[in-house]
Amino acid sequence: MKNDSPKKLKELRDRAEQLLSESPKGFKDIPAEDIQNMIHELQVHQIELEMQNDELRRTQVELEESRNRYVDLYDFAPVGYVTVDQNLLVIEANLSCANLLGIERSMLMNRSLSHYIAEDYRHKYYSTVRQGFETRERQTCQLKLMKKNGTEFYAQLVCIVVQDSEGNFNQIRITITDISERVRAEEALKEHSERLEEIVEERTKDLKDAQDQLIRKEKLSVLGQLAGGVGHELRNPLGVISNAVYYLKMVLPDADETAKEYLDMIASEVRNSEKTISDLLGISRTRPAEREKIALSELFNQVLKKQPPPEGIKVTTEIPPDLPPIFVDHHQIGQVLFNLVTNAFQAMPEGGLLTITADELRLDNTIPIPRSEIRIRVSDSGCGVSKENLKKLFEPLFTTRARGIGIGLAVSKNLVEVNGGSIEVESEEGKGSIFTVVLPTKEVQS
Repeated sequence: MKNDSPKKLKELRDRAEQLLSESPKGFKDIPAEDIQNMIHELQVHQIELEMQNDELRRTQVELEESRNRYVDLYDFAPVGYVTVDQNLLVIEANLSCANLLGIERSMLMNRSLSHYIAEDYRHKYYSTVRQGFETRERQTCQLKLMKKNGTEFYAQLVCIVVQDSEGNFNQIRITITDISERVRAEEALKEHSERLEEIVEERTKDLKDAQDQLIRKEKLSVLGQLAGGVGHELRNPLGVISNAVYYLKMVLPDADETAKEYLDMIASEVRNSEKTISDLLGISRTRPAEREKIALSELFNQVLKKQPPPEGIKVTTEIPPDLPPIFVDHHQIGQVLFNLVTNAFQAMPEGGLLTITADELRLDNTIPIPRSEIRIRVSDSGCGVSKENLKKLFEPLFTTRARGIGIGLAVSKNLVEVNGGSIEVESEEGKGSIFTVVLPTKEVQS
């Protein structure tokens, strides 16, 4: 297409008019050659005009196709597009945005997008858009939007300020992307991470408990080897001392009170030493439990008869008469209860209150034979145990007392576990201690 065609056409017309004006007689007097030239030029310009028309038609078709592509790309984009003015009213929106909100596109026009934003997130939307207008920089925020039917979903908004046709920055374009799946995935990942931390913490605790148990068993093994040798070496001289005391008491019936007192002291210390040796041997040589049914009240009566409360200490026993019997080795559990009562008395040198309670714990009521356990609590109002020492109470050779080698509670823990039970302690320094022993009934072993 030639750009000077209109100019040439005008020149041609001017020449034709001039020739006509100079030849009043008409075309008869115009030379044939001139007429042929004019006709040729007119034909050329006609062809040029037709070519221009063809090109205009092609351009128009291309523009239509381009417009249709733009409409398709805009309306059916995978994200929502919306344009708002400075009053935050929607002036343009695509079909994807309308579909995201579940409404007709016409319902968005000249309305605020905040109508479809959850109330708790509207302030965040206003702040983001205002900041976009002020800084003319890209702004991003995450909001919760609402569909027409009330369904909520998470969306990410990206805001960009644009110029209008007059060059003013008074419009802002917003892309809306549904990120509900991503948010759910992040929440699931967070929950899984938290659960993983709990699992790791649980496994770490299990490993630490296993390590502590292994260390405890190693201590017991070493202690057992030592106890076997020491026990054998000490029991012989203790037997000699005990026989000597017995002989002196027999041959000196008329000895003065001081001599008798010292003989009694020697005999008492021999018994204490023999008990220590027995405890040392017992902690490393715990025999299997020979279980039988026995009433808990009967066991405590035997213990309190063997170890009556010192002066100034009151004992309260609350054991229900219909409590099922426990299924244990009564010698072993009797020793456990004896150790707990003795420790409680020693924790109250200035007097106090010892409370013994028991109740039944039902484990499973859905099976034909109900399973249960007996929970025993031995509580004293004594000196208590500090927090740092509490977790060491059941360790061999640990003691907070001036006398003793710290094996009574370690022996008690072994004996309780051999009988299928458990033992725990709660204590606070200056406020006493509570030892809780859980033992099975006959039904648990059925």
